[in-house]
Amino acid sequence: MWSLCLVLLCTWCGTHAWLYPVTQTNMRKIPATSWAETCGECSREHCVEPTDCKAGIVRDRCGCCHVCGLEESHLCNMDHELPPKAGKNDKVVWHGLCGENLECRVRTDVDPELVGKQSICYCLSDAVVCGSDGKTYSQCQMKAMTVGSNGTITKISDGYCRMKPSIELTRPEAGFKSADKVTLICAIEAYPPAEVTWYWTKPAGGKSIRMPSDSDDVTISIRGGPRQSMFTSYLQIINFSADHEGEYRCVASNDLGMETKSAKLVTSR
Repeated sequence: MWSLCLVLLCTWCGTHAWLYPVTQTNMRKIPATSWAETCGECSREHCVEPTDCKAGIVRDRCGCCHVCGLEESHLCNMDHELPPKAGKNDKVVWHGLCGENLECRVRTDVDPELVGKQSICYCLSDAVVCGSDGKTYSQCQMKAMTVGSNGTITKISDGYCRMKPSIELTRPEAGFKSADKVTLICAIEAYPPAEVTWYWTKPAGGKSIRMPSDSDDVTISIRGGPRQSMFTSYLQIINFSADHEGEYRCVASNDLGMETKSAKLVTSR
């Protein structure tokens, strides 16, 4: 009876993991829990075989029952955190093991002082594929989406999906004072990659001026990634003043279409 309860406990632990994107958003430290002494005798006749696993199946923490492997970007455990390698006094939060074609690695894109040391599942292949829903996926994400959609979303081709530009424009929340540094951020996704242009229209209307024009106070820079289809354009005004007020538009275009987003900037009175 005790073995049955223990096996079921291990199975539950291996199937409950939190999804964390590969960003610093919503990160938090997780208190450590000692799991070093919870494994008992393995009775596989009591194991319940998992179904509909998006990343294939793996063994549970105790190496006994099959459980669903963790998907890409899930928090995971390294081999040295498994019994018997983990010492009796080791404090380990159990998340689970990565699924097929995935590898658990320590994150290098977050501050360990802020969120603690973390490991997540990375897809072993860097290749991307185009899904039948028109979205681009890593190979591991595509497999998970196919299983999760019961086969309604499948791979249709290798490489990025062709898509017209989509834009997310971000501006500072508060009003601006004279001499403030103001930055507009235009995040763009498109394939083939888009050409991006900034325009400025004064409050009274009139002709749109292509930026940065001849202003020494305005600079434009571009940063690529994280995918080939993504990049971000930054428009920065070094010393904001009433002369810079107006509507700023980010325009992105490729051979499939054009997208534009705008933001109005005024000084605080």
